[in-house]
Amino acid sequence: MLNLTYYVQYMQWIRGMDLTKLKFVDECHFQAKGTSFALVALCWYEDQFLTQLFTDYWCRKACGPRGSRVVLTRPGQVPKACSITLLTSLHPDSTCTWTTRYGSNCQVDFITTIRQFVECGVLEDGDVLVLDNASVHTGRTHQQDFQELLQEAGVSLVWLPTYSPELNPCEFVFARIKHFIRSPQAVMFDQYRGQEVLGGFQDLLFASTSLSSYESMQNTYQHCASLDPDSHIGQVLIERNLAEAPP
Repeated sequence: MLNLTYYVQYMQWIRGMDLTKLKFVDECHFQAKGTSFALVALCWYEDQFLTQLFTDYWCRKACGPRGSRVVLTRPGQVPKACSITLLTSLHPDSTCTWTTRYGSNCQVDFITTIRQFVECGVLEDGDVLVLDNASVHTGRTHQQDFQELLQEAGVSLVWLPTYSPELNPCEFVFARIKHFIRSPQAVMFDQYRGQEVLGGFQDLLFASTSLSSYESMQNTYQHCASLDPDSHIGQVLIERNLAEAPP
């Protein structure tokens, strides 16, 4: 009940905010699962070959005709396991800023990344930093250092309600990144190898985030700042008289 009350308070707060001042930051971990290859499965279906790009950390199965083996081709370089820290904004010149880390992903790394965002000007005086309740954000060991960093930069801090990914634009950007890397657009022809391969991971990140236009990010922010009465959380809030049903 406490989180539901804060959910309502947060939605009331964000409706009165200038969305251009809100900077959301979140992490996503890309973990390879046991192989160093990206594969394309060639399948015969309804008198034609179908091709689909599979990567080791998104797909463990391939579909093919009954009684026949699926042919797997086109090995490609898959990135090492890494963590991405993403900042979204409604700045016309840069709606997405990110850093990548391999191995460590602790609170010190997070604070270092926030400091880098401040130093490069994507997080500036008057901004509001919005975070979820992940342990790297809320850890007590370095929380004072984190608060002092934000105070010196003139940045306010607001916490998302717990278990509320639908309110975080970063989650939608991560979904777009994963969708892009799954898609045929992520495969490029390597003239030196004479075969199609996945591009470098940083190139894929840049290409996928570049597809998010300013208008698209505006729509994402508007979606995250509004309560859908048809959603599960919307129905729960209405049933408990914490939100009003639409007329």
